[in-house]
Amino acid sequence: MRKVFKYTLLVLNLTLILCLALGVLCTKISPERNALLPYFGLLYPFFLILNVVFCLFWICARKCFFIISLSALLLCTVYTRNVFPLSLKPTPTVSDGERQLSILSYNVAIFRGGKQFDSIFSFIERKNPDIVCLQEFGFYKNSNLDRERDKVFRQFKKYYPYQHVWYKNQFKSKDYGVVTFSKYPIIKKQKIFYDSKYNISIFSDIVVGKDTIRVFNNHLESVKISSKEKKEVNDLHSEEILTQETLMLTESLLRKLGSAFKVRAKQADEVAYAVRQSPYKTIVCGDFNDMPISYTYQKIKGNLQDLYVSTACGFNYTYHDMAIFLRIDYIFASAEFLPVDCEIFHINLSDHDPVLGRVILK
Repeated sequence: MRKVFKYTLLVLNLTLILCLALGVLCTKISPERNALLPYFGLLYPFFLILNVVFCLFWICARKCFFIISLSALLLCTVYTRNVFPLSLKPTPTVSDGERQLSILSYNVAIFRGGKQFDSIFSFIERKNPDIVCLQEFGFYKNSNLDRERDKVFRQFKKYYPYQHVWYKNQFKSKDYGVVTFSKYPIIKKQKIFYDSKYNISIFSDIVVGKDTIRVFNNHLESVKISSKEKKEVNDLHSEEILTQETLMLTESLLRKLGSAFKVRAKQADEVAYAVRQSPYKTIVCGDFNDMPISYTYQKIKGNLQDLYVSTACGFNYTYHDMAIFLRIDYIFASAEFLPVDCEIFHINLSDHDPVLGRVILK
């Protein structure tokens, strides 16, 4: 009986290792080619933790099977580090002839209908970054629209005389898109063209001293979970898990997830192509709506540096809603930049949290 139990656990362990491998594979293969793989990437942290548990279990049981789990964990180290960073490098300092640059990326969710603008602007004012990339930047249309818009741009202009704004979505009730504010001159502004009804990516060429850098600001395809669905998820209780309504909700969410994976893959291909064509030192910011173990993340990141992975330790998140905590907002930098640090601030002014990174222009 003990032998059956032991080998049952081994089969389960091998299954989890396979799931871990499929999670890694999802970063290489577009969801358009395989619609199932992205779900393994989504669950990668759970597969990882369970494999660690198995590894410790086999060690405690004094079974050589731990070598299998340990080997799998070591082979996945590069990808695991994107989820659970472990940077032990000392913080670099600015040398003569170098310049430090700070970049903020933040999905502001239309300032929660304008209610959180003062708080968000106050936060940005305190942190005083050199470049600010905002997603879901815009306004709800009401009788005070012109006054509110003038107020927002007037306050930002105090600190950021240069701006690149693009309203992708213009409806009867609201206008919103992305904006890049800069303390330094913007000499070129361009949109990245890809098929999307609601999402957009832009890049701005910014002159910093004697350098020109290209800053990409992205808001990629979301899952489009409705307010009603969010409420239903928040209202779920364990005893209701198998009800017909819950199964219908799960089916709807999985269908939306699958659709978003495919759309984002196409957008990621276009953004990645534009990034590779950059003739300048490059910063890529934004709300990717995808986790670090995903085709979207890996495709856009390519050879760029994830500032959080390069400078931080431990799991963190930038999105918090429906009791879900995910890191889906990023700042990447090309090799010409030396990462200094990257902070995520849990200030609860939007459903996303701001990411502030600092780099040294080498």
